[in-house]
Amino acid sequence: MSPARLSSTTVFGIDLGTTYSCLAGVDPSGDIAVAPLLDGSLTLPSVVLFVGPEDYVTGEQARVLARVQPEDVCTLVKRRMGDGDWRFVSHQRSWSAPAVSSLILKALTNEVSLQVGPVHDVVITVPAYFGDEERRATRLAGEYAGLSVLDVINEPTAAALAYGFARLDAGGPDQHLEEVALVYDLGGGTLDVAVVELADRRLAVVATDGDHELGGADWDEKLAVHLSHVFTETHPDAEDPLDDGAGTQALVLAAERA
Repeated sequence: MSPARLSSTTVFGIDLGTTYSCLAGVDPSGDIAVAPLLDGSLTLPSVVLFVGPEDYVTGEQARVLARVQPEDVCTLVKRRMGDGDWRFVSHQRSWSAPAVSSLILKALTNEVSLQVGPVHDVVITVPAYFGDEERRATRLAGEYAGLSVLDVINEPTAAALAYGFARLDAGGPDQHLEEVALVYDLGGGTLDVAVVELADRRLAVVATDGDHELGGADWDEKLAVHLSHVFTETHPDAEDPLDDGAGTQALVLAAERA
């Protein structure tokens, strides 16, 4: 979909992800698609690099520069949502999880706004395991970013709704669809599942659950540790790359690419 076909009056959907984030909208014909960023990519790395008390960079640039200033890069902040005591400290300034997340949301919505017009009304998805505190923190992040957060819904529930409505629309108004499905969302930082029931043209979420410590980022870390172990065994006189912040960042990025 061309971004120009998206209306700035649309209620946009945002996946504020642990490792990557994206934004989707509906065009005038009713088609739904992820809005591309200025470089053509469909996702923004959920990474913030603080280069000063008031200055920061986000996304892919922050991910690449993290090797230069590993102590000033904030990643996986979604896992801290709801922890009111957690702070990321850089350049003598502390940032809460909603505050860091708002910078990611600003970067995402600003890039899309340059192509489709202002992004204001949004729905943000969250993991199934999120409780009231995490959901309030997510809403707060949106408000910090200047957005009107109309709703916060479970990620597997959103997928189930899209699946269910697509199945019903494909079958026509007279179709009597009865089905029970398991929807899973295996992301960069979390695994969420939902059991949904489709019956009488209605969708009911029977159960949801999730694990906030199981995702691609965890596998990247395990792979980086394995690579480091093999390297130090092969070169016993060499320094362990995981003992150095820049080396750790480089190894994790290499593990992710692999």
